[in-house]
Amino acid sequence: MGDRYKNKKVSFIFTYLDTLIVTDVKNSFLGSIISDAGLQRPEAQDIIAPAGNIDFSEEELEKVDGDVLFVGVSNNSHEHSIDKLKRKPLWKQLKAVQQNHVYLVDISTWLSGDMIGANAIIDDLFKYLVP
Repeated sequence: MGDRYKNKKVSFIFTYLDTLIVTDVKNSFLGSIISDAGLQRPEAQDIIAPAGNIDFSEEELEKVDGDVLFVGVSNNSHEHSIDKLKRKPLWKQLKAVQQNHVYLVDISTWLSGDMIGANAIIDDLFKYLVP
């Protein structure tokens, strides 16, 4: 990707139980792929956590903000939660939202932890980040 995203932050989230926002961090499968691609993460996601992921409440939404926001969804099961989140005033304040850089991706492949998932993540990164 060259230097195109050198000073940009790339975030990934998905929702859980309609109220929690979850993100994978540096020591996760997804985190390692994002790092290997040379992409930076927002400070709150650029950490190591025992489970490889952390969660935030809706009130902490600014912690997941970045220049680009990937949102994991699966067969409409998460889309209701995401639609609910999109109606929150804090959502509209996110830089990625304001710049129209929010992309829905398949959560099952992004969190799979296997080669098929790795290839899907790389494909999506190129699809959305490389013109």
